[in-house]
Amino acid sequence: MSSNNNQNITSARLAWVITLALFLLPLATFWNTTFHDFGFRDDYANLSEAHEQPGKIIHFIASHGRPIYGFLLEYSFGWADSIRELDGLRLAGAIGLGLVAALLFGVLRRRGWSLAAAAFTAAMASLAPAAQVIASWATAWPYTVAALLSLGGFALADSMSERRQAFRWAGGILLMTLAALVYQPTGLFYCVGIAAALPDRRRRPWGHNLRWLGVHLSILFAGLAAAFLIVKVLYLTGVFEASARIAFEHDPFGKLWWFIREPLPNALSLFTLNDDDGSTWAAFMANVGIAAALLAAGLGMEWRRRGGRPAGFWLTLLALLPLAAYGVNLAVADRYASYRTTFALTGVLLVFLAL
Repeated sequence: MSSNNNQNITSARLAWVITLALFLLPLATFWNTTFHDFGFRDDYANLSEAHEQPGKIIHFIASHGRPIYGFLLEYSFGWADSIRELDGLRLAGAIGLGLVAALLFGVLRRRGWSLAAAAFTAAMASLAPAAQVIASWATAWPYTVAALLSLGGFALADSMSERRQAFRWAGGILLMTLAALVYQPTGLFYCVGIAAALPDRRRRPWGHNLRWLGVHLSILFAGLAAAFLIVKVLYLTGVFEASARIAFEHDPFGKLWWFIREPLPNALSLFTLNDDDGSTWAAFMANVGIAAALLAAGLGMEWRRRGGRPAGFWLTLLALLPLAAYGVNLAVADRYASYRTTFALTGVLLVFLAL
């Protein structure tokens, strides 16, 4: 008994050390980028408008359905007086990535992941191409707020306790709504939590797993729907004016093919960027192929080791969650593939690759 207690204490201490290391990892990795004197085009524009045209950023960002993001940008850029002071906003992005990694590690551990697997997955999530965009772009630091809110919403809604379940689900919807009002694509990080629970669901009956999945997809959809209705009310009451770019996709099959050809490969290639001039094409496609082969092998091993039902649930999640994690961009009439919209999608695929 004493030996088991000592092992538990040692494991708990090691988990805390790993959590701290994961929090510090993006800060250390992106240190030179954070404190270099530079800014991107949007950074210059936001800095100027925050000081010379107060309220313009809020109204412009809110016109695209992201009012909280607008407020965060308006007031954070208002604190900076020059491009040299944008390092504070990039620092906020790196800190946010560290918090996302630490929270993801905790979610994975609660769902039965080993220390090594959970630490690897959380670390890679904070260093993936989408995370590099957040760390280097002062304008993108609020994306981490959306990821934290949505992943926190999953952790709350999927608590092990059966007490006050309805309140926890309501809390999950509220956090999902807030995440969507910040930045919808990153707010879909809720899907990473769903994927992370897969090892814990292996022992459950098929019907129970489908009901569980239905509950979480309903929470996800309810949060997005609530955010959409809030934004619509703001438009109807004249608080903000809707952008002409807000429109739904009219060719779902064409959009799905675009997703398979562009965003999905970008998210699968964790180590090689898909640059504009094609100079990395061979290495990029090799990374995509290796990742796809690992996903297929993982499904095969799940079938071989645990049978058809666990493998069927694995396949169900592998088919649904990447689509859900990119669902907002699939729904809107926009076909611009950018790494900043793939953070949640990359996280979902990373979970399956780690498994």
